[in-house]
Amino acid sequence: MALLRDAEDVNDVTVRDIIGAAGVNLSTINYHFGSKEELMKVVLLKLIEEKAKGLLSTYDDVSSTADPKMVLLDYLINMSDVVFAARKYTRAIIPSVMLNDSMTTPEYIVPMISECFEGKRTIQECRLIAFEIILFLQMSFYRMDDFYAYTGLDLNEKDVRSKVISDQLDMFIREENQ
Repeated sequence: MALLRDAEDVNDVTVRDIIGAAGVNLSTINYHFGSKEELMKVVLLKLIEEKAKGLLSTYDDVSSTADPKMVLLDYLINMSDVVFAARKYTRAIIPSVMLNDSMTTPEYIVPMISECFEGKRTIQECRLIAFEIILFLQMSFYRMDDFYAYTGLDLNEKDVRSKVISDQLDMFIREENQ
């Protein structure tokens, strides 16, 4: 985890770096994880979760006068940056997260969504919206090439990615507040 935190690009972390930092031999990595890629997936999931929780704590400190929708947008954009910085691995783990994970990812944004609606939506409605937002992002990131072919929007570009996230939030949140 420390190697990935310090790396500018996940591809810069080599097997030699890993076994040197861990003080183990290559067979240990293969025995426990099967490959460097599998180890990287496990570590990246933990780092993404760590980043998500860290970002959430910074938003807890945001003034109550801040626009809840802008706070949510900022959070989603920051998390998309984390996912894209490690896209070689995150793209490989998205199917597993979508199909096998315990749906904790959408839960992170439920309180922010609830604040956007000022209590006018039930917790179940907010969870459905969170699920739809996260599932859309996961699927569009996983199938970026198809998404680009269909929409003409290149999610590799931060400005485009941010606009897509903003537009998606508008679909869910604008209607209620108008």
